[in-house]
Amino acid sequence: MADVYRGTIRLTPDVYAQLEAAGRTGKPLAAIVRDALVEYLARQLWQPQLPQLPPMADDTPTLVAAMTAMAAKLETLEGHVQRLATQMAALTATTAPQPPRRPTAARRQRRQSQPPRLPEQLLQPALRDVPPFDATKFVLGKLCPGRHEYGTSGQTLLRLPSRNCPACVNAFKRAKRAGG
Repeated sequence: MADVYRGTIRLTPDVYAQLEAAGRTGKPLAAIVRDALVEYLARQLWQPQLPQLPPMADDTPTLVAAMTAMAAKLETLEGHVQRLATQMAALTATTAPQPPRRPTAARRQRRQSQPPRLPEQLLQPALRDVPPFDATKFVLGKLCPGRHEYGTSGQTLLRLPSRNCPACVNAFKRAKRAGG
């Protein structure tokens, strides 16, 4: 018996007592349950229960009335949709533009990994003569308190991401070493 499957069932004490009483006739409980399942499946599963449909001739006026009512509701809904579309178009044309969305973490990371770029026409002639620097590590910013100017730019070279002036940091370290 290679194609035999075993299963466990839970029975109430009353049902178990009835099965045990039936099993005293010499038939094992498992065989009684198996036979009952086979009979149940043969009776229930393979005889599809089709719903009883009313005769079509009797319901034709009812169906026509229902279809007419649905068509009227559909026309009303189409009118509402058209009116809403017109209102949305008017609102879209008159509303102010939405504020920009907050950048996602991926956009922020992309933005931080790229060096800052200014359009060439915005650069002042003095900035074009500034010595080159690593834009991934430094950026030009307003003059620091120590007034350390980078080249002839009128700005201070600041370290990223802290935006500290390296010359000020070095001066602070020298003063601390000297003064203790």
